[in-house]
Amino acid sequence: MESNESQERDWSSLPPDLLNLIAKKVGEITNFVRFRAVCTSWCSSTPVSDLPPQFPWIFRDHITPGDLTVSFYSIPLDKFYNFHAPNSSVKEFMSKEFKGPSEGYIYMVSHFFHQNHHKNELNLQVTTTSSRQRNLKSVFANIWAILVTGSQLNRSVQSSFQNTFHYSSPGSLISQLSLFNPLNNHEFILPAYDFGKLPCYFRAWKNQLQEYVIYYGNYGCPHNKLVSWRLGQANWCQVNLDSNNVYYDYFFLKGMLFSVKRDTGIIKVTDIGTGTLVSVLPSIEGYSNYIRGYLVEASGDILRVIRNRDQHPLPLTSELFEVYRLDENKNGSPCWVKVRSIGDYALFIDLNHALILKANDLAMIKRNSIYFMRRVDMNCGTFYDVKRMNIDTGAVEYLARDLSGSPQWFVPNLHHL
Repeated sequence: MESNESQERDWSSLPPDLLNLIAKKVGEITNFVRFRAVCTSWCSSTPVSDLPPQFPWIFRDHITPGDLTVSFYSIPLDKFYNFHAPNSSVKEFMSKEFKGPSEGYIYMVSHFFHQNHHKNELNLQVTTTSSRQRNLKSVFANIWAILVTGSQLNRSVQSSFQNTFHYSSPGSLISQLSLFNPLNNHEFILPAYDFGKLPCYFRAWKNQLQEYVIYYGNYGCPHNKLVSWRLGQANWCQVNLDSNNVYYDYFFLKGMLFSVKRDTGIIKVTDIGTGTLVSVLPSIEGYSNYIRGYLVEASGDILRVIRNRDQHPLPLTSELFEVYRLDENKNGSPCWVKVRSIGDYALFIDLNHALILKANDLAMIKRNSIYFMRRVDMNCGTFYDVKRMNIDTGAVEYLARDLSGSPQWFVPNLHHL
């Protein structure tokens, strides 16, 4: 009989059920990817659909012209990840930008000119070849580009200008929107849409029917827009909004548009397909004390999460958030009922979005909790702290400090649309 030392175990022949069980225990998604890369049998025994629950990463928004690197931060591992975005299918794009996460993807916008539109022209006559004049010419060119497109010209375009400068834009600016999964480098191209000059406000949703809804515009602008697109349609459809929509917050749940009036807290529920007003939901008591609200869906229920005005300096024990559940049958009319527990769920809230996930010990997601970010203004700039609040007790604890950019929650996954 051979000794144990002389025997070689064939790890690739482990039973598929055992491999699948082990894969669910590896935790963080990068470890899951490494596990599947060991050999063919391990990969085939652990499909990407069986990805273990993941603690959301933090998408670190940044504005760096020409930089197509997407950066994330993992709180459990205290580690940063950088991914490079793919080259867009749009060949002559002027600029790219990341608009934030949604459903495990990053919305990526490529701005380019539509070739069939009218042209805008600008002529500058420069009488000297001095470097100072050439720099001045470049400045004028960028001013013109910003006025027409909302974006600066890249260096290669600037360097091609002659002493007599003639600039002719190829037409109007069109935005090619796509969904980018940084973990598998998959890009899903959405129909082109003219967003006009680069919007600074962008909120997006997607439901199980593959319907995409985007609300975009600029802060304080009364002409922000909301568009929708469903898989199989050729173009985006614009949704009619209140003429003073700057005073509303919008959410897309259960195929309905929820329009929250900021000053009163009253909510109008509209069928986004027909534009029909379905119902009007009441406000909650003391609404004027709140600064931000969110709507999320959990197991068929609609939850309303309200953020109270922060005290400064912020105490570690303070009821920063209140959670309400929509009761549509109480006394024959809908109302909001305050709850102290959301059960085996946890809420993740950033500046503009909220998502809800099942609690999981392996993923370090604690039940009945709210994970949120708080802005901290310092002399050297603006940063964000990440904290967790227990909904029942109101106790708050720090998870991370001094994150730069405009951080947003992102749930990593390996799916393809």
